[in-house]
Amino acid sequence: MRFRTLRGHEKTRHARVQATEKSWGREVRPYLAERGPKQVLVEEALQMTREDGTVLLDVRLENDFEQVHAAGAINVPLFRPIQGTDASSLLKRFVYAVNGVQGSEENPEFLSKVENLVQKNQNVLVMCDAGGAYLPTPSFMDGKKSRSLVAVYALLKLGGYENAMHVFGGLREWASRDLPLEGSNIAAWKDKAGALPP
Repeated sequence: MRFRTLRGHEKTRHARVQATEKSWGREVRPYLAERGPKQVLVEEALQMTREDGTVLLDVRLENDFEQVHAAGAINVPLFRPIQGTDASSLLKRFVYAVNGVQGSEENPEFLSKVENLVQKNQNVLVMCDAGGAYLPTPSFMDGKKSRSLVAVYALLKLGGYENAMHVFGGLREWASRDLPLEGSNIAAWKDKAGALPP
């Protein structure tokens, strides 16, 4: 009975994370704007990880993390490659593949995997590829949605992590400041990232 209750709780939390991905303007951004989680510049993020044991959490796909990541970061993907073998999942994979993209879906184990690696009272800095912004900017009046901001929301509201913070500018900003990187294909990633719009 206890196992079923735990699984049901995990399914509920996953449903909430999944819902947040689809409700940026209605739920996620307003919550973040009201709560005001700290947005940390990349140089400060590096200093925090070196001086006080702050965890640097990269929420990009595992394959992207293996190619390049900020030195010392751990990886718990907010999304994962599409796993299902049902007709809908196969169709999604096909459509993405035809367009040269690997399809992804929400990772139902995101919060439980974070809980296995990060204590609730630890400082945790969340990073993705480009960062995003929960406050309006001249180019993005409704903020700029990103994986790291959705993950910060999930950690704060659903996971109980009071010290979850956002790395402003993400990995692209980290690399542009020549901060230490690790991975199997750093040069190729830098070329690709340099060709992408901010």
